[in-house]
Amino acid sequence: QQQQQQQQQQQPPSNNNINHADNNNNDTAVQRQRILFRTLLVVLSALVAYAVPNFGEFLSLVGSSICTILGFILPCYFHYVVVLLPPGEDDPYVRAVTEQEDKMIPRFVQKALDLFLIVFGSVFGIVGTLQSLSELLSG
Repeated sequence: QQQQQQQQQQQPPSNNNINHADNNNNDTAVQRQRILFRTLLVVLSALVAYAVPNFGEFLSLVGSSICTILGFILPCYFHYVVVLLPPGEDDPYVRAVTEQEDKMIPRFVQKALDLFLIVFGSVFGIVGTLQSLSELLSG
C-alpha cells in the first residue's frame, strides 16, 4: 500500500476535468455557430423565395449558368489540362491513367472533344443565362 501511495504521489495530477470542461465550452461554441449558420441559411432561402415571385424562372437562371459550368465546362477543362500536361515520371498513377486513355481514344481526339464541349457548353450556357435573365426581368 505504501508503494502505491508513493507512485500516486510521484505522478502529476491529471487535468482531465479541466480539459473536459474546455472541450464542453468549445463544443457549445461550435454548436452555437452551426445553429446560427443554419438559421441564417433558412432565412436567406426564405428571403430569396419571397423576393423572386416566379421561383421557377430563378431556378432556370441558376440551372443555365451554374449547372452548365459544373457539368460541362469545368470537367472538360480539368481533363484537358491533365491530358495536355506530360505524365510525371515520378507519378506512376498519372502515367498509367494517361497511357490507358491513349489506348482507348487517341489524345488529339480527347483534346478536340474537350475543346468542343468547353466552347459549346460556354455558348449554350451564355444563351441560356441571357434567356433566363430576360424572362426573369420581364415578368
